[in-house]
Amino acid sequence: MVYLDENGYDYQGNRYLCDTDGATATLVKYNASESIALTGLTVPSKVLYMNTECSVTAIGQGAFAQSTLEEVIIGESVTTIGGSAFSGCTALETITFTGTVQTIGDRAFNGCTSLEALYFAGSVPASVGFDAFKGVCSDLLVVHSDTATGWSESWQGFNVFSYRNTEYKKAGKYGVDGYGINYTVTDEEDRTAIVGNKISTTADSEVNASCTGYSGSGAITGADFVMIDKKVYMVVGLDRYAFFDSDVTSVTLGQFIGYGESANVPGIWDDSFKQAEFLTAVNVSEKNEQYASLEGVLYKKK
Repeated sequence: MVYLDENGYDYQGNRYLCDTDGATATLVKYNASESIALTGLTVPSKVLYMNTECSVTAIGQGAFAQSTLEEVIIGESVTTIGGSAFSGCTALETITFTGTVQTIGDRAFNGCTSLEALYFAGSVPASVGFDAFKGVCSDLLVVHSDTATGWSESWQGFNVFSYRNTEYKKAGKYGVDGYGINYTVTDEEDRTAIVGNKISTTADSEVNASCTGYSGSGAITGADFVMIDKKVYMVVGLDRYAFFDSDVTSVTLGQFIGYGESANVPGIWDDSFKQAEFLTAVNVSEKNEQYASLEGVLYKKK
């Protein structure tokens, strides 16, 4: 719950227009002041205004236009994205819709040149306005919940994937995520990735992107998608010696491991876990079509 003052402003200076009779609110203006300087923001599902709890149902026209935000998470009660709401947000990389968005207005994301991924928890939007995604990356990734309805393999000209608890990780410019796994891109065109080689970072032209080595400990969950330097890649395999001599105790592999593998470049190599002496279990996403595990023992389906 976010509390608003009598003029509809929250503690960060973002302004809401509230209808206390209908108990709804619209976020009408994001505070882009340099003194705030946020890279990420979560739009709340509810706000409290004049002792009335209001559901945030809309993001108003031009509310975030020209902002420098990189990531936005939109609350589950929001159903409408207004016209030009995020227009010109050239730093914006990902947006997560935690509810069901019904309407996306004209030019809502026009000019979002860095936008790489949209995540939808709900059904496909019923209405998408004119030039809503004009100027975004041509290979924008659209990911939706398995339980959502109305989705197909393509939406607004972009590739669409379903997910079950999709693991999405963000790596820096040089491919290291917050868990110490280092990803290396080897094919920009296909935009897919493998969990790679701890010993050698040499790229193989037959794979797409490589996560090169993990030297940490404990249990880890591998990514389905990873963002490297503002570009999103699907993680499709493990390279040789990926977890060589690490102290990892268990690994959960994502739903795309093995996607597009070949005899020369398998999804998982025999020595991907070589000398990982503390490893007790390798688990695999139930959605994976190539690999599975039984009581922590990895096996190939086909």
